[in-house]
Amino acid sequence: MIKLFILSSILFTGSAFSQVLQEDNFDTYPIGNLGTQGGWERNDGSSLASQATISEVTASTHARSLKFPRTNNFAMWVTKSPAAFASAWSARTPGNEIIKVTYDHYTGTGTGITEARFYTTTKLGQLKIAASVKFTGAFSSWYVKTNNSDDAPTNVATGTASAWNKVIINYNSVTGSVVYNINGTEYGPYTTISGDPTKVDFYTSGSAAPTTSAIDNYKAEAIASLTVPSCTTITSPAQGATNVVSSPIITWPAAEGSAGYKVYIGTATGVYNVVNGTKVTTTSYNAALSSSTKYFVKIVPTNMIGDASGCSEISFTTKTPSYCTAAATYTGTGFERINKVEIKDAGGATVLNHSSPENSGYSDNTSVIGNVEKEKVYSFTATPNANGQSRDIVYVWVDYNQDGDFDDENEKVIVNSGKGPWIGTFTIPANARSGKTRMRIRLTDTFSSTHTSSPCGNTTVGDVEDYTLNIGTETLGLYNSAVNKLLVYPNPFRDVVKISDVKNATSITVSDLSGRIVADVKPTADLNLSALNKGLYIINVKYANGTLKSIKVIKE
Repeated sequence: MIKLFILSSILFTGSAFSQVLQEDNFDTYPIGNLGTQGGWERNDGSSLASQATISEVTASTHARSLKFPRTNNFAMWVTKSPAAFASAWSARTPGNEIIKVTYDHYTGTGTGITEARFYTTTKLGQLKIAASVKFTGAFSSWYVKTNNSDDAPTNVATGTASAWNKVIINYNSVTGSVVYNINGTEYGPYTTISGDPTKVDFYTSGSAAPTTSAIDNYKAEAIASLTVPSCTTITSPAQGATNVVSSPIITWPAAEGSAGYKVYIGTATGVYNVVNGTKVTTTSYNAALSSSTKYFVKIVPTNMIGDASGCSEISFTTKTPSYCTAAATYTGTGFERINKVEIKDAGGATVLNHSSPENSGYSDNTSVIGNVEKEKVYSFTATPNANGQSRDIVYVWVDYNQDGDFDDENEKVIVNSGKGPWIGTFTIPANARSGKTRMRIRLTDTFSSTHTSSPCGNTTVGDVEDYTLNIGTETLGLYNSAVNKLLVYPNPFRDVVKISDVKNATSITVSDLSGRIVADVKPTADLNLSALNKGLYIINVKYANGTLKSIKVIKE
């Protein structure tokens, strides 16, 4: 028999007690009609008969689940023993004022709507979890109830047909505050209606096309009322640490009463221009930072009540990469050398132009900086001295991930042979780390016994030169391109992206690469795009003087 009401099972998690009011995973039910098993019934109290079934929708991942298809223009509501649910809630431990509902949701096929709801004594209203899935062609969406009226729910994310999804509701019966979590992404808190919950039901409706949704691993719990959590302390990196790797894992202990943590990282105290409030549910965060830079970091615990206050900030400095050495040991003037290096963008504008001494086997030109942008194409030219040979070859590497080597995939960007000039093109990848990094150029004579195609080590003849590329984000100048200096950070981002210039902005839209507008928001410096899927987007900011500034962003 599946567990129905487990009032004696009290689980201690942090400072909050959890009482299971109802749960069902359907695994012991025979395949076929559900009938009255487990106390399940129609919302009006009548028997489900053959209208809901136990099925192995995806047996490999979910074994048996409850399937309640909607057919013949007939809506379907299923609920589990509402009288016993209300009784279990009334018998809860004093102080357990939050109901937490979790379940796995199979979206199925069809054009209808499927959702989970629970009701309160205050109003026979719908507290819709983000499980109102509407199929319109190939497009589907998650909607949640965000207010205390019967207004239309709010679209928070897109969904996928015939897929399992993890859904969680945390509802405060005293305040009416509700937080939704869909597949690990949190939405809220919103204020809906307060009151004691009376039942949870699952609903399907829509057009005549069958809607074949299902649920599994349903659980309703009563947990303790929350207060704003306390702060935590960053344990790694240590305060004031130096020579920290550029991809550090920031760690901290769990904070009492916390449901998640907001991560803030910036390059000045109190200025979080790298990561601005990205929320995680773990006690660590893997940051993507630049080398040789001082960072300021703050972790703020949060829950459905609010954020911890007064949390302290630490700082640390990332290390300067230690690159392998390389040179040509013959320093005379009778052999081939690189005289000049030039990089231009696709429009012909010079990005880097530098001439080096002819009698040096290695030139440290890292003080010479070329400013480049992600996803843009650049042309490269290295001009030889008068001694270029047909057997010469030039290699160019760029340390795109700033890890101190040139060994990663796609970091060898140009190979060109002959007497010179040696030319080629390269594109800065979208996932390159922003900031300053090393570019290495090697000229080698393949006739020499010491010839190497490696970025490290010495050869007898040839040349090695190091430069710095400063990698930024592409800015698309649609109008007034000469003055289009719109900046966003962090980029890539997870939920919130900060815009540098919103003064006198009249509108902000976000479009995908096909030009379809996916968001139209009120001008704000902190743009919350958590509802978007991962991918590449264009943020368009229109100003009162008619100027339009656009920039590409990547959502992780």
